[in-house]
Formats: sequence, structure tokens, C-alpha cells
Amino acid sequence: MISTVGMTRIMPLMEKLESLLKDDKLNEWAVGTIDSDRVFVNSQASSESELIFCFVPLYNDPFLIVISNLIEQCKRQGFVDESVLQIQNYLHSRVGSILAFNWLEREIKFEVSVASLQVQLKAPVMATSPQLASRLFQKVLEYNLRKVSVLQGVSDDLLGLIDSKDKTIEYLSENVQELGGERMIAKWAPQGSYNAKSLERYSPPLELLQCLENSDDIMKVAESLLKLKPHFRNYTRSPSKSPRKRYRDLGATNLTSRLQQDQTQSTVLSPPDAQGPKRAVSDSPSKRQKFGKVKVTKK
Repeated sequence: MISTVGMTRIMPLMEKLESLLKDDKLNEWAVGTIDSDRVFVNSQASSESELIFCFVPLYNDPFLIVISNLIEQCKRQGFVDESVLQIQNYLHSRVGSILAFNWLEREIKFEVSVASLQVQLKAPVMATSPQLASRLFQKVLEYNLRKVSVLQGVSDDLLGLIDSKDKTIEYLSENVQELGGERMIAKWAPQGSYNAKSLERYSPPLELLQCLENSDDIMKVAESLLKLKPHFRNYTRSPSKSPRKRYRDLGATNLTSRLQQDQTQSTVLSPPDAQGPKRAVSDSPSKRQKFGKVKVTKK
């Protein structure tokens, strides 16, 4: 489906792409779709009336399209000066938000909504040279390695935080039961309820385990990471850590062994240090009633 275009058009485009590479404009990529296939997309507005879209599919060679006749395409659909200018300004400032595309024989088409205006744009697909394809693959790989590094740090932080909270819940639960609070726990977390599930130890999401199981297939890992993205959409790294502690080396921790250990081994909570201060039972009748009758003996 990918066609080649005349050299008179290709050469200036290659020069523009070289300039984009030199200026680090192709360092950031988004995940888009062409029909139902996922692709990495980098979109650039090289001028007010020219748009460049670079596509790197998971299983095929990179290719690109150039919208160089934006004004002409808008006018052919009945838009006049003011509307054309509005569409131009929108595309120039938000070209990176266009992520849904479709095949139309040897062309790529997409639709843009600007206020109450809807315009369809299309352009022929252009193949890339082996040298350019190699550089685009390199840029996508660098981008994904940065994201993987962030996800590694997020996973480490979350697993550590969850493990700490699980131990705290187990400790508090055991102490409440010792004070006669079994009925209170049973009332708050009856069997099969959401609250009862929240008292269980955490197990990693299935997508993360599948990502690790498929670690020999880079494409399956990429797809698994895309599925994991919503889990960490609102995650913020703790600002309290020093830059040295926030820095994550991909080889520093073995996430696979850590997850397998969490799956096969249940951590037993150790009681507080015997040398530390012990918690005294409150003499307040109102607090005692929450845990049933408690017998307090005085020495």
C-alpha cells in the first residue's frame, strides 16, 4: 500500500526531516491507530500550511505523509477564508493531538473537528529510505526506553508502598482481633465484599505479569506496556526523594524476581521490636466498647 513519490518532492522533504532530527523534534512519539492497527506517530507543523506525519508501525517499515495543500483541501470542501484560517491555526497548534487515521487505497486520511467545523484531509503515503527508517526506529526505541525506565521506577515505588501498607494492615488486623474486634471486622468486611478483598495481600496486575512473561518478544512487551499505561496515568513520583534516589537504573532492580517472590511467598509480619515502647490499652470506656469487653488487670 506504500507508494513512492517523485524525487523532486522527496529531496526537500528529506532535508526537512534531517532538520527535524537535528533539532530533536522527533524525540517524542504518541501511540495512534491506522484503522485498527497501532502505530507510533510523530506529527509536526513545519509551516502554517504544511503538516508532516511520521508513522512507525510495530511490524512494518516506517513511512510518512505530508499535507502540503492544506488550504486547497479546505477550500475544496467549501470552507472560506475565515474558516480556513481557523482550521490552519488549530492544526498548527494541536497537530500532535491527531492520532486516528485510516487507509484510503494508497493514501492516509484523517478527520479534524474545529469548533463546529469538520474537515477531512488526506495525503499519499511515502516510503522512507533505509537510512531514514533506521534513524526513525532509533528515535522510537530511545523514546520507549525512557518510558520503560519511568515505568520501572513507578513499579518499584508502587510495589514498595503496597507491601508496606499490606504489612500495616496485617499488623493492625491482628491487634484488633486480639482486642476482641473480630465481629467489628466481620461487619465491616463480610466475606466476598470489596472491603474483604481490600484486606487481602496485593498481587500484581495480570498485564504486568504477561509483559514480563513475553519479555523475549519486544512487540508483545510494547503492547503490554500500552495496556499498563492507564494504571499509571495519574501517578506522581514523590518529590521528597533526592535526585540520586529518584534516578532509576534499569539494571538496578530485578522486577521479575520481585514479582515472582510476591506471588509465591507470603510475607509474615514481625511484631514490633520488643525493646520499643508498648501500646497501652486505653482506660476510656467508650474506646473499650468498640472492641468488646477487655479485661484489664492491674499489677
